[in-house]
Order: sequence, then structure tokens, then C-alpha cells
Amino acid sequence: MAAPPDPDAPTLADIPSPLGAADARRAIHAIAIALAEAHHDGRVHGALAPRHVVRGADGPEVHGFGEGRDSRDGAFAAPEVGRGAPPDAAADIWALGAIAHQLLAGVPPVAAMVQDEEGGRRVAHGAVESIGSARPDLVKHDPELVGLVDRMLDRRPTE
Repeated sequence: MAAPPDPDAPTLADIPSPLGAADARRAIHAIAIALAEAHHDGRVHGALAPRHVVRGADGPEVHGFGEGRDSRDGAFAAPEVGRGAPPDAAADIWALGAIAHQLLAGVPPVAAMVQDEEGGRRVAHGAVESIGSARPDLVKHDPELVGLVDRMLDRRPTE
């Protein structure tokens, strides 16, 4: 795990999006490596969102493991986590897909947020927008990236 970030260091939340496919791929790859290492060690992030990815000198660095979610993270939480299930590795991958969608399309994959009456959390509600719908140019120029992002955002985490 990386040292705590400089509180003034820019995060992915500070980057204007959408990004080009190559820049987004680099960020997605760096985040995926950090998650793979954590998952290999039995750790789950549980609240992955752009505010937890700091733009480091050597590329993006993932911070905030174990901090828990807050209302800013709702658009990036896997549907099952939004419904109150504990976060797991599959939920981290969904969150990575949501970040990828944000980086490539400029908006999270689920724009509608609703207030969960039980827990008071703001959770994603509604259909997940395919990155191919949001960025039709990618379907032609980078279909592999489109497929990757859409698979990460599958609402059936066991598949």
C-alpha cells in the first residue's frame, strides 16, 4: 500500500474528462494492478472512486483502502454494495469499470442516484450505459476497450 497522498495532490476526480483511449487505458491498467495486488493479499478497497486515485509521478496511485464509502462514491459503487452487501473483489472491479466509464465518457455509467431509505446512502439506480453508447468512436477504433469496460460493469458479479 502506498504512503498517504499529499492532500493537495490531484486525483482522477480533478482531471477533466473524457480522456483519450490511450490515457484512459494507462490509468485503468495502473488501477487494475493495484487492485490485483490487494486482492491477492486478501484486501478489498471497498470504496474505489476517482477521489481515491492520486496522480503520482509514476502514474496513478490507489489510496483509501478500508476507508469506507461516503456519499461522493455512490456512482462508483457496485449495485450490490449500494443495496447493502459488503464490498468484495467483484465490487472493486465494478468500481474500476465505473471509473473507466467516467474517464472515457465524462460521466459515470449510472447517472441516476436515489436515496436508499434503509441506510440513507445515495446509490446508483437505473440502467448502466454501455461505453459503446457513450463513445461510439471507441466501438470502431478500440473494441477491446469497449468490451473490457462493459464486462467490468456487468451487474452479475459472479460471471
